[in-house]
Amino acid sequence: MPKRFFFALLAFMVLIPALALAQNEAEPKKRKARADTSADMMVTGKLFYAVTHPVIIPYDAVLTALSVQPGSRVKKGDILARYRLMPESTIKLSRRIFPTEILKLEADRIDLKQKQYSLDEKRLEFEGLAKQNLAPAQALERVKREISLLDQQRVLLDKKLDQEKKMQAAELSLIEERMGIKVTADQMPGQAALLSPIDGHVSWLSPDLHLGGVLKAGQAYVQVAVMDPIVMRALVHEIEVVQLAVGDEIEFTLESVPNRTFQAKVGRISLTPDRLQPKEPSYYEVEFTVPNPNFLLREGLRGRIIFKDRR
Repeated sequence: MPKRFFFALLAFMVLIPALALAQNEAEPKKRKARADTSADMMVTGKLFYAVTHPVIIPYDAVLTALSVQPGSRVKKGDILARYRLMPESTIKLSRRIFPTEILKLEADRIDLKQKQYSLDEKRLEFEGLAKQNLAPAQALERVKREISLLDQQRVLLDKKLDQEKKMQAAELSLIEERMGIKVTADQMPGQAALLSPIDGHVSWLSPDLHLGGVLKAGQAYVQVAVMDPIVMRALVHEIEVVQLAVGDEIEFTLESVPNRTFQAKVGRISLTPDRLQPKEPSYYEVEFTVPNPNFLLREGLRGRIIFKDRR
């Protein structure tokens, strides 16, 4: 029994240094693994088009032609679709662009001219009578004051008429821009067009956009977007966001495009968190600019962003 105890004690004493050595060798590997893990930070984000323009139908109408599909490349001013105004829309638009106020002001101006002619004749008459001492001087002065007040009234009326004409021209210009055709106050065309507001690509068509379908005024039926560059937005933890700076280069992958890495740069870092909760960590929205020359990337794709620890 003492001999067995002796051999067991001897074996234990031999194993202690070996275990200590193994632990010392494993510790740097663990520290290195932790360092490698902390060096790379990963967040999840989604792709968005940085610039989008909805194309809104200005009046109730019926679709007569559709010239584009999702993905179509367009230039500013290109025709996207054509439509025919509903009868009610044509009547409302005709009333809107008919220069009723201008015609009324021009009629008032004619009345003023007639009054001025009458007062000028009266002034000449009183001047002749005053030279012959057949009319009091006060009567002549009264006529001159009426003429002066009439001149002031005419100046104000001319200013108002000029302003109304400018507003009418601006109104017609706006309607022409919205309808994509030439419009005049005395001629209301039945056909109009939806035009692209920018250079870009058609990113969306309304499911209600079909030939012969009714289009409701004020609703968007087409969206044109700038696809290159595209942006990725992500909420980044407060510990990680302080390590980022505008212009930093990052890499990201997409779940829908496996085995491929994309490049991007930090374009914008919010200074305000998405919400303020004292007991919870804060997350800040960071926007990454992504080159998209081949238009492979599209809005809504989810990606995993990887960037290096700068601490």
